Amino acid sequence: MTNPVISADERLIALWHALDSTELGRTKAELRRVVPGYSDVETGDAFERMFSRDKQALRKAGAEVETRGAGTTRERYRLAKKQPGPVVDLTPAEVGAVRLAAALWQAGELHENADNAARKLIGNDVKPDSLESFSAPIPFIPAKRDLLNPLLKAIGNRSRVGFAYRNPASGEFRPRVVEPWRLAFRDGGWYLLGKDVELGQARAFRLSRISGQIQVAELRNTFAAVSDIDVSELLGETGHLVTALLAIAPGRAARVRAGGNPVSERGSASDSGAVSGSAAVSESAAAGKPIPKGYELHEYRYDDEREFADELAGFGPLVVVISPPQLKAAVLKRLKAATRLAA
Repeated sequence: MTNPVISADERLIALWHALDSTELGRTKAELRRVVPGYSDVETGDAFERMFSRDKQALRKAGAEVETRGAGTTRERYRLAKKQPGPVVDLTPAEVGAVRLAAALWQAGELHENADNAARKLIGNDVKPDSLESFSAPIPFIPAKRDLLNPLLKAIGNRSRVGFAYRNPASGEFRPRVVEPWRLAFRDGGWYLLGKDVELGQARAFRLSRISGQIQVAELRNTFAAVSDIDVSELLGETGHLVTALLAIAPGRAARVRAGGNPVSERGSASDSGAVSGSAAVSESAAAGKPIPKGYELHEYRYDDEREFADELAGFGPLVVVISPPQLKAAVLKRLKAATRLAA
């Protein structure tokens, strides 16, 4: 893998740690090996100029560089004792973000670099009070390398990708061709946000539902970069729980039944004022939404409209959304799209 371009600030922090982590000191040859950016310079003169500038920058930051064995072929460099290095003052939220970012990259090719960067920025001895608002340990966030890496490459190159995608309700796999925009992580799962080429609309694809390998097209810059992405809208995030009233065919859609509660048509609104039972049925009838004959009413609480609409659409006529109207519209949109594909 090609080494990433190292900025001057990143190189300076790496140099400070290299000089601070040794008692004996380091030779110039050793520094060229361990400090990112030094090995990229083509000539010794270019390295000397870069190293001289970096030493001056460290002095301005309050870290004096000592030279041991000056004038010999084995000159060594280290930081003078009791000299502070460059100060990276992170807030508790920023510390948490660094730790989370390092965890997110554990499955990628850059996992070692991410760990090293997090340790250098945060330090091994973080004061407990600095993590007061972010003291919980960052869990390992799973993601397959054979999915993340090609998707990141395709996003950077603006190349189309193809993969087999599983329908959450039917379990069937269909080929998808997508113009990838970005990756998002929500509630323990990775999502690819992009344009479904066949449907001609923005979609979110959960990576755990992708089967096999990601196929990346060789052509680059085949679509325009998209920056104004509403992640919450694509993921169907409501920010709160919403209660849906569903009519389910007898004995069908067991997975939906298991997550909801049956509603009696002869019931009444609870003492807390929540609409349920006959009150919900009456509202539905008044809105011109008849309940299919013989179907059973269930209440279901959800907070991810996109996921729930995907699941309900997979059951077709076996599950009818009575309310809320936005969920009903989302399911109908998916069913109409499926009809167009079938045609």
